Amino acid sequence: MTNSTIVDTDILIDVGRGVIEAVTSLQNLKVSSGGLAISIVTQMKLMVGCANKA
Repeated sequence: MTNSTIVDTDILIDVGRGVIEAVTSLQNLKVSSGGLAISIVTQMKLMVGCANKA
C-alpha cells in the first residue's frame, strides 16, 4: 500500500477557484507524496456544494 496525502475540502475549493497558492501546494504534494486522496466526507461535501450551485 502506498502513502497518500488526504486533501481537505477547503483546499479543493480554493483550487477550483484558481487560488495559485492552493494549486501550487497540490502540485508539490502530488510530486512529493505517494499520491493524493480525499475522504468520503470530503467527496460528499463537494457533491452537495456543487448541487447547490446549479
